Amino acid sequence: GHVAHIEDVSVREGHQGKGIGKKLMERIIQEAKKTYNCYKVLLDCTPELRPFYNKFGFKEWEGTMRLNLK
Repeated sequence: GHVAHIEDVSVREGHQGKGIGKKLMERIIQEAKKTYNCYKVLLDCTPELRPFYNKFGFKEWEGTMRLNLK
């Protein structure tokens, strides 16, 4: 099956806190599911960013973050 891998998602300073990152993540997850039929999404991030990705269902998995889509 297909797997999506996210790296370096960021919002420009001065535009953070406006929901842009949330919309980007929602769109990425939607595209992974519907357009590419991915069964999971992996992402790399620093530990301090994990709480943000946890909001979308990502969990720590073997040194990375993972979201199972199916």
